[in-house]
Amino acid sequence: MKATALSATRRLTIALAVIALAATSTRAADVLGHVPDTALAVVVVNNVEKGSDKIDQLAKKLQLPPPSVLNLITGEANIEKGLNRQGTVAAAMFAPPEGQSNPRGVVLIPTTDYQTLIGQLEPGKEDGGKTPVVLQDKEMVAAKIGDYAALTEPKDAKLLDELLAGKTSIASGLGEMSKWLESQDAYALATSGGIALATDKILEVMELAQEQFEGLDEKQAEMIKMAFGIYRDMFKAAKSELAFAAAGVRGEDKGVHLTGRLAFKPGSKAAKYAASVKPLGQDLLAGLPDGKFIAAGGMEVSGDMIEELYSWSGRMIKAVPGGKDLKDEDLDKLMKLSAESMEGFKSASFAMYAIEKDEPIYSSVVGLMRVEDSAKFTANYEKSIAAMNELAKNTKHPFLQEGTVAKTQIDGKPALELTMAMPETASPDDPIAGEILKKLFGDARSIKAYVVAIDDKTVAIGYVKPDAVKRAMKAAGGKGLGGNANIAKAAELLPEGCQLQSYLSPKGLIDMVIAVMPGVEFSPVPALLGDFPDTPPIGFGAKLSASGLETDLVVPEETLEAIGGVIARQRAASTGPRELAHDSFVEVVPASR
Repeated sequence: MKATALSATRRLTIALAVIALAATSTRAADVLGHVPDTALAVVVVNNVEKGSDKIDQLAKKLQLPPPSVLNLITGEANIEKGLNRQGTVAAAMFAPPEGQSNPRGVVLIPTTDYQTLIGQLEPGKEDGGKTPVVLQDKEMVAAKIGDYAALTEPKDAKLLDELLAGKTSIASGLGEMSKWLESQDAYALATSGGIALATDKILEVMELAQEQFEGLDEKQAEMIKMAFGIYRDMFKAAKSELAFAAAGVRGEDKGVHLTGRLAFKPGSKAAKYAASVKPLGQDLLAGLPDGKFIAAGGMEVSGDMIEELYSWSGRMIKAVPGGKDLKDEDLDKLMKLSAESMEGFKSASFAMYAIEKDEPIYSSVVGLMRVEDSAKFTANYEKSIAAMNELAKNTKHPFLQEGTVAKTQIDGKPALELTMAMPETASPDDPIAGEILKKLFGDARSIKAYVVAIDDKTVAIGYVKPDAVKRAMKAAGGKGLGGNANIAKAAELLPEGCQLQSYLSPKGLIDMVIAVMPGVEFSPVPALLGDFPDTPPIGFGAKLSASGLETDLVVPEETLEAIGGVIARQRAASTGPRELAHDSFVEVVPASR
């Protein structure tokens, strides 16, 4: 059987459609039970009909033409008969044969009748359970694996022998991760073998990239070496610590989720560290002033998390220009001072609010720190800052800048006013950089911060001027942003108990850009985006536990519909008159509940 030529674009479209579609009346673990644990990675999509419907519904919300993926698969791929439309599709990747570089692959297609399905693919004579077929004018080999038709290229036909032999599967080692995989509409899963291979390839590329910096002066070369070293250690850790890594997508009536999951190897350093972290014990956004915000978020720390953060910070300081000149004993002293300044620290949250046109961006930022004893915390903080100033004078390190700490009062409460010199690495003398720093902090050469204990367990911090801290003092004890209705709609879609949460308001971000970007009023941006509705924010959450790390980026339904309005408006502008007026904005009506 000779394959005829087919457009590369068309072939790629069909292949992606086959891999990127399906839904699960059979469970995800079922298909993984047929994939040997020698696989490097597998892409799985759960339920053909439901998956196609979800893609079409998402396209409608974004005011895009529905792609009709199911028709594309059944019609163009010529597998309409015998296909289990409620089954699971998978594509697995295996290591290349020795001496070769291209990986091998197998696609598993769910069937109601295997013989009927391959009967549409110009089947040849079966030999040892394997049958030559033609899919999209390409020669393939098929085999019946449970309720699936497994297909691969003739050169990789030995892979089908592994599947037919029923060797130990990926599913056998998944543990608790299998439940997470089953909840996704589609996902890509990398095994420890796949992670190791990818890590080795990345490290090879990094070595080649680092060679390109040879010839730089000694300080620059050392900085590059340190920076590469940090990332090299990070990838090596992934190789030794991770059993599985996955990324998924899940569509629901209330929004779309882009998800991630890491499973640690039993007994690994990461597993022991994760086991020390406690579940979330508070509302991270409570006490932050409610109001029109741009971004907000929070993080609770426990167990060994603080020590790990300081360890990472020390490595980063060494990697900045001049980092090599900082003696190990000075770095150790800096880390000790930092630890002392944060003694009793439990969690932090922040919010950036809408600003006036001529106000520095950071003047709207307010942060809250939950601590064991706020009076003790602020006293330690003041002492540590003074000690850090002394260290900065002695080391002359570009990362360490001298500053001043002055005692003051804010609305009758004792407070600290910190004035910190801008790091040299920020290039305050550069005209462009200087203007950006002024937009951010109101001054290119220094940053002002205000710290005040607003109750026994809470410390507030604000920048540029004390106004933001005053707002936090007034909001103390209340729900604040924790009771914001729009944030609540996004928060309820995140996994319960995320120790890290963040929220981005599309409208808040758009309004800030329009307010502060010079000349934006002469661009199409105000007309395209200026009337963006006040929708729920885009949310992100991360949850660490003994079973691994789970992440979720969610775009709520109302926000998707508003984005669809912008897309429709842009398409109308590109095909119609070149001018846009605010009153031409596509009206977005929130979906009924």
